[in-house]
Amino acid sequence: LADLEKLELLEVLCCMQVLRTLCFQASRADGRQSNANFIGGYGWITANPEAPPGAPTRKLAQASFERVEGLLFRVLRKQAANDSNATGSLSEADKHGFEIFRRLGKQLGLIIPRTGKGQRFVLPSHLLRFLVAALLKPGEHILLTEFYERVFAHYGIALGEQQLATALDQGEAQEGNRDYAIAADTRWIEEALSQGGFLVELSDAVSMVRHPGTRQGME
Repeated sequence: LADLEKLELLEVLCCMQVLRTLCFQASRADGRQSNANFIGGYGWITANPEAPPGAPTRKLAQASFERVEGLLFRVLRKQAANDSNATGSLSEADKHGFEIFRRLGKQLGLIIPRTGKGQRFVLPSHLLRFLVAALLKPGEHILLTEFYERVFAHYGIALGEQQLATALDQGEAQEGNRDYAIAADTRWIEEALSQGGFLVELSDAVSMVRHPGTRQGME
C-alpha cells in the first residue's frame, strides 16, 4: 500500500475505534446483557447506500441508527440523574457522546444523509475495503461467512443472516423482524466485495474473501 493509503486506513481505524468504544461503554452503562455472538451488546445494521426509499434494509438501518443514538443519549441522562454535579456539564457530555458519534459516522460515510430525515447506517465500498484490510492479513483468504463473523465480532456491524438476527434481537425490533427475510439478502455486499477485487467465488454456494495485498506490500 502507498503511504497515503495507509494514512487513510489509519484515520478510518481511529474513527471506527472511537465509535465502537462509545457504543461499548454506553451498552455497559445501560446494563445490557452481552451474548456469545458479540460481547459489545449492540449492533449496527447497515444498508446498501443505493437502497431506494421503502427498502427493508434501509428501514432496518434507519431503525438501528435511531436505537444507537437513543442508547447514547439515554445513558448520558441516566448518569446525570445519578450525579447531582453532572447536569451543568450535560451539554458538553452530549458533544462527546451521541453528537460526536453522529459527526464521525457522517465523516466516514457510515451514516447518511448528512442532513435531513432518514439518517441510517450504510456500508459504502471504501468502508468494506477498510474492513478487509483491518480484519484479514495480507494474502489471507477466509470464507465469506467467517468474514461476516469477524466484522460483527470486532465492530458489531451485522452483515450476514446470523449477525442480523442477533442485532435485531438486541434491538428488540419486532416490527423490523417482518422484513428480516428480505433484509438478510447479502448480494449487495457480495457485489461490492467483488467489484473491489476482494471476493473469490468457488461455487454458487461458497465464496471467499481475500486480502489482495502481500506482507511485503504492507511494510
